[in-house]
Amino acid sequence: MSPSLRLALVPMLVAVAAASAGCKVSCEKDAAGNEVCTAKLLQRFNGTQTTATAAWSTGQKVRVVSHNGNVTVRADGAAADAISADFQPFALDTDADSAKATLANKLQGGVATAAAGEVDVEGQLSGSGAYGYDIVVHVPAVFDGPLDVAESNGEVNLASAAASTYAKVESDNGGITAASLRGTVYLVTKNGSVNVTATPAGAQNYVHTDNGQVDFSFVAGTDLTTTVRSGASFSGLGDVTIPSPTPASWTVTGESPTLNIVTGDGTKGTLEVSSGNGDVGLSQL
Repeated sequence: MSPSLRLALVPMLVAVAAASAGCKVSCEKDAAGNEVCTAKLLQRFNGTQTTATAAWSTGQKVRVVSHNGNVTVRADGAAADAISADFQPFALDTDADSAKATLANKLQGGVATAAAGEVDVEGQLSGSGAYGYDIVVHVPAVFDGPLDVAESNGEVNLASAAASTYAKVESDNGGITAASLRGTVYLVTKNGSVNVTATPAGAQNYVHTDNGQVDFSFVAGTDLTTTVRSGASFSGLGDVTIPSPTPASWTVTGESPTLNIVTGDGTKGTLEVSSGNGDVGLSQL
């Protein structure tokens, strides 16, 4: 088993004004004893990016855990037998000194660990707050294992992992974007939009958001039996839209907000696409 590669953070800061988000409110008593509150805009302060690597072999799973920050997966790894991950630490604060202390004390480092059966990637934090890591994971172009992302707060982009046999994303808060997936697809967020291009196969493929819009594009030649439900069928708001004219390979039954669609002969798998509160749009590439 390859050892973990742990990288100490050098708390060099770069303020990114364009990434300001939210505000910080502080209150104090004035001379008359009245409580006076002021709000200051938060800025994003970036620490020094670091990289961790771990050995990988064909068929091995990659699991990414993100506590706060965005995750991107790209099939552009420099080596065919390794996974690398770039960790960009950040803190949202109103001044550089406070952000520097947060980066030094709260962000414990990025880790990529080669373990039996899988590679684990995680940006480790102490507690929770307005700080975290943006993580970019580089898998080999020949990556053919399962991909599993657990996101607590942030956007997830499976930018290129088309050879993955299984793609799973579970997010507590944040949108999901995925391109050219194949095999088993399981993409779920509690809050945020989902935008997917895929050729799913096998049973129990599932794409869902509790709150947001879903856009799902089938790759031409996909053979699936699909159930589509929009927010209205969950007592929320939403509609289901399909291409007009409908592709010749599609057989559509039902009416919005619930449709059943057979693409091709429908024999290579099942898929459910749904939104608890929002529209669902379907298309074919």
